[in-house]
Amino acid sequence: MSLKMGVLSGLAVALCMTSCETPLPPAPVNFDDRLTSADLDQDGEISADELADFTAFHLFYQRDANRDSKLTMQEWWPGADKIEQEAFKKRDDNDNGIVTLKEAREFARDNPEFEQTIRQADKDGDGKASWDEVSAWLKKH
Repeated sequence: MSLKMGVLSGLAVALCMTSCETPLPPAPVNFDDRLTSADLDQDGEISADELADFTAFHLFYQRDANRDSKLTMQEWWPGADKIEQEAFKKRDDNDNGIVTLKEAREFARDNPEFEQTIRQADKDGDGKASWDEVSAWLKKH
């Protein structure tokens, strides 16, 4: 997945983060709705943690076929090879063969790529990226 796709798929996670283990709502469809849903504190800007949460939610939502808020290896990546199996296991904190949304979110928040993306998009240096900054960054990437 390209960085642009990662960010695009990345901008919808936060809307269900207050209750990480409940059934997942539909993901927002248009870009403005995605940014709004990623902006948990509703300050008009996206932080690295908000972007990580959004990405975790969006990817989780895409893969949770039965909407039980748990990912099995089969849901994670049908026919997963060794590399994909290892990626799944890194997210499975308690080694029970299931990745919860909470585990996916924690893994995403530890990923330095989200901080890097925000830093690159953040033209005014405030540590967050506004809608305009994110849109401008995405057009370049």
